[in-house]
Amino acid sequence: MIEDERRLQELCTAAADGDLRAVKAALAAGGDSPNQYNYDGRGPLLLAAAEGHINVVRMLIESKADVGHRDRWGNNARDTAAARGHLIISDLLGRAMEA
Repeated sequence: MIEDERRLQELCTAAADGDLRAVKAALAAGGDSPNQYNYDGRGPLLLAAAEGHINVVRMLIESKADVGHRDRWGNNARDTAAARGHLIISDLLGRAMEA
């Protein structure tokens, strides 16, 4: 369990930092799913979107991240990106939600 939490923290930190290489490595190394969430219900997609890291967002969408997932406050990655002024990412997520 602790190992899983550590790997999730590494994945989320890499996504929030916009470290595309580290996100790819974390997903490949452990066979981790992009659909893992911390205690607030936030995962790598929401964190990357919040920080404006479009390349990480694209890669996570391609890796089948759940674009509609909502955190404990009811926000999804699209909502969060829009609230932070990352409108291109918000539009990208909106198109992914419609696909």
